[in-house]
Amino acid sequence: MRILKIILIVILSLLLVVSGGLLAYGILNPSSAQEGGSTGAGDPPDMALFEGETHLDVSETFGDKKASEEKKATDLMVQAAYNLINIKQFYFSARVDVKSGSKFAFSDYNYTRKGLDTFKRAQAYTGSINTFVLRCYYIDQKLENSGLSEYDFNTESWSYSVTSPDVTDKSNSKDAESPYFFYSVLDFPLDFGGKRAKVDDESKRTDDIDYTLIDPDSVELTENKKGGFYTLEFKVLASKLNSSEEMKYRLADTTSGKKLDGTLMMQNIRFDDFVVKAEIWKESGVFRTLYYKTNVNATLNGESGNSTIEKTINFSFDDENCSVARKIMSVKGKKDAPIYYNALKEANKAKCDAEIKALDEAAAKKAAEEADKKESDGE
Repeated sequence: MRILKIILIVILSLLLVVSGGLLAYGILNPSSAQEGGSTGAGDPPDMALFEGETHLDVSETFGDKKASEEKKATDLMVQAAYNLINIKQFYFSARVDVKSGSKFAFSDYNYTRKGLDTFKRAQAYTGSINTFVLRCYYIDQKLENSGLSEYDFNTESWSYSVTSPDVTDKSNSKDAESPYFFYSVLDFPLDFGGKRAKVDDESKRTDDIDYTLIDPDSVELTENKKGGFYTLEFKVLASKLNSSEEMKYRLADTTSGKKLDGTLMMQNIRFDDFVVKAEIWKESGVFRTLYYKTNVNATLNGESGNSTIEKTINFSFDDENCSVARKIMSVKGKKDAPIYYNALKEANKAKCDAEIKALDEAAAKKAAEEADKKESDGE
């Protein structure tokens, strides 16, 4: 089982080309150098965060006595993804673990969206071969280019490369309401939109939902009344997984990435199983948590082996976690200087400043209200 040994040999090229679900590989435990931020499931989102009239009622789907269990499970997954598209802001932190024999690999990344501004940050650890590697991606009215960064264990600080990050005017548009939102943002490999052979021709795709993926005998739907969310668990039929080039492609692309020539590093994938667990907020119908685990046999650069891949995503919808300005300010170099912020023009600095000021004022107001409440309660 030498699959991770081969991965370590080609890790440098992987880190330079992978764009989604950046997978870090290593044997040793990671350094304590981590970006701050929430990693657990937070509070449900305020319904005022939804834009327009589009909001799918998951409670109606959950309570549908006429629908089959696999149909309800599929609809709940797709509806939760649709609802994410139509909410003004969300943040998630993701963890990917890969195990092959005694070898262990992992990656951590997070994604922030506020309006049309987004921020993605992924970090990797490569054991004794390289240090931590951190990548930042921006699609924003302030920043556009990606930055590659490395952690220096001697100085205990990050170094960053900045290439003309300032954008004075960028035209963005909201993601289309499609099952493929699972791919573009969540890096989730299940093809709920139907098998379409590696998306070679996007024009031939449809938004028809595929209700045949889920094993009907495996579905478990429960309601956490105190917490206000639904819990969904199911298994995907191995026969469907192994007949779908789409799902094989997505799994390889979001966990191993591509070579410099654009070909997938992981090939000849055969699924043994695929288990999904999701928590969905009852009122807002968006994900609270999302998890999958799969066992596969695959070939990497001519070497074959068995691997277990797990991914956990925790969502947050509060203003602090969903602040792109906060994330921009968190990218710091020597002497704790916010180097991406410092590279901005004055107009874009003002936008960051205004957003952060509003967050600070809201936090101060909340703290004052809590202090007043404690005083009135005689604490």
